[in-house]
Parts: sequence; C-alpha cells; structure tokens
Amino acid sequence: MTTFDLIFKYTLIFSLAALVVGFIVYIIKHQITTKIDCTTVQVTDDMDGHDFEYWCADLLKRSGFSDVVVTSASKDQGGDILATYNDLLYVFQCKRVSKKVGNHAVQEVVSARIYYEADVAVVITNNTFTPSAIELAESADVDLWDEATLENLLYKVVNHVV
Repeated sequence: MTTFDLIFKYTLIFSLAALVVGFIVYIIKHQITTKIDCTTVQVTDDMDGHDFEYWCADLLKRSGFSDVVVTSASKDQGGDILATYNDLLYVFQCKRVSKKVGNHAVQEVVSARIYYEADVAVVITNNTFTPSAIELAESADVDLWDEATLENLLYKVVNHVV
C-alpha cells in the first residue's frame, strides 16, 4: 500500500467519523429540544418556532395521537403537524409567540384543513388568541389550544393521566 493510499484511507475514515459525530450531535440536540420533562409550557420560551413544532408533536404522541408528522417547513400549506386521533385526521398550526395570536394563524390552518383533507383543524400556541381570532375560529370550526390548554395536556402527560 502506497503512502497516497494510506492518506486517502485515513482521510476517508476521519471524514466518516466526523459525519457520524455530527449526526449524533444533531440527534442529541433534537432529543433535548423535544423532551417533555416539565409541567409548564414556559419550557418553550427559549425555543424557536421549529423546535416548538417538534415539542408539540412529541406532546401529541404522548397524548395518544398516532401517525404524528411534522410537515416540511417550506411546503406545509399552513399545517405544521398532521396527526390521527380516534380515526380523525388533525392538522395543527403551531405558533410560539410572545404576543396574542391573530387571524392569520386561523386562516392558515383553514387552508391546511382543505389541502390535507383533514377532519379537524387546530391552532396551538404558547400564548393566547385575539378576540378577532377567536371569533374567526368559531365561525370556521377551528379549535384553539392556548397556553392553558397546553398546560392541561402537559399535566396529563407528565402525570400519566392520558
């Protein structure tokens, strides 16, 4: 084996090792950001929107939803999560925000319900909703899950009530 062959071989080995380490770091980070280990939604305060979607997906799985899928961010058509519960297809629009959620989130999930042919449309937030969003959601048959709803669901998951 020539010196060139040895250098090539070890370069390939180190490149693969770096790739594996990078993948492991990604998996560990993903597990940390989606871990349900607290009984308050305030744990989401330091998350970005993407991490909040995965946190919500994990909460849904632990709450008895099945076939939980976080959609592609660039092509979600207004739906961040798809999930099944009691043979009904749910589409969720997730909003991790510092102010009340307005009409736009309701409009997005209505579009997603049509696009994905879902039975139930839900907007989830770590905050609350504007009166206008509540009014629109009622007329469009959209469920609104605010911070209090998430706290209740989280309590049930942590205390094994579901």
